[in-house]
Amino acid sequence: MLQLAIAHGGLLRKSWRYVLECISKINYYFNEYSPSQEIEVEHSEAAKKKDAVMLSVCEVIKANVDLNVVNYVYSRSNTFSLEEIKDFITCLCQISEEELKSPHGPSTYSLQKIVEVAHFNVDRVKFVWSQIWNIMKEHIISAAIHSTREISFFAVDSLKQLSIKFLIVNFL
Repeated sequence: MLQLAIAHGGLLRKSWRYVLECISKINYYFNEYSPSQEIEVEHSEAAKKKDAVMLSVCEVIKANVDLNVVNYVYSRSNTFSLEEIKDFITCLCQISEEELKSPHGPSTYSLQKIVEVAHFNVDRVKFVWSQIWNIMKEHIISAAIHSTREISFFAVDSLKQLSIKFLIVNFL
């Protein structure tokens, strides 16, 4: 799937949503998953079995997924056409929104990737950049008013960094 995204990402259009959702899950199991802490005795055996399966899934993912390839999917976004990048960013914002509302606790993984994609694409022609930014800004602003303080701080700091980067690019 990752090789397909890298080789033919421009053709994925709205299907980026499924690829980015898988990447989000890979990140969750690679970095964020931790076994449950079941308190109730009658559920402890089921919880142990579930944790064993989930830990096994985590090990398989860690053994078979190269995070450099995952990161390359995002860094390659600067090669997409206007319509391709708009679809990519729209899907990435949708996945980020889902992560911020996750029942497992909010995650900033895709929000971070939105900021990275912005950095990769800020050097584009102003007409293209403005259309990219119009999609991103709504999501980053909604993250900036998130009820979780850490997420709000991250979003505001990201806006600050992107503003500085944009000013530097326009100055040069």
